[in-house]
Amino acid sequence: MTFSPRERGASGGAAVAETHAGVVFFVGDRAYKLKKGLDLGFLDFRTDVLADVAFLVMDLERLGRGDLAASFLEQYREAVGDRWPPSLADHYIAYRAQVRTKVGCLRWSQGEADSREAARRLLRLCLDHSRRARVRLVLVGGPPGTG
Repeated sequence: MTFSPRERGASGGAAVAETHAGVVFFVGDRAYKLKKGLDLGFLDFRTDVLADVAFLVMDLERLGRGDLAASFLEQYREAVGDRWPPSLADHYIAYRAQVRTKVGCLRWSQGEADSREAARRLLRLCLDHSRRARVRLVLVGGPPGTG
């Protein structure tokens, strides 16, 4: 593993370490690993990396750092030169928040009292991104030649 922390700015930027299989971002007292895609020709272990990126974005929003979340998502998009519709990123963020909500509910049902409010906040985050992820389709029709 090579570790090359980037300069931390006043906004509390992340340190970054790169391994042979992924990139690790150190934000505060947490570490987030994004897997690299692996294609061996006969075996393809590539995944939709945006799903992993959304996990970090969701966690940053959960911790009250929506500014860092938006900045990270935009910088990641620019760095990899990838394009996706905003609704897709919102879909993945909502999905990750829903999974965390379920975990929080399970913990609460097992007696962990603090998990109830955390699950409620995550569910609100999930609903917010679900609304933004909604795709609208408008169809216009009529007889031929009415154009």
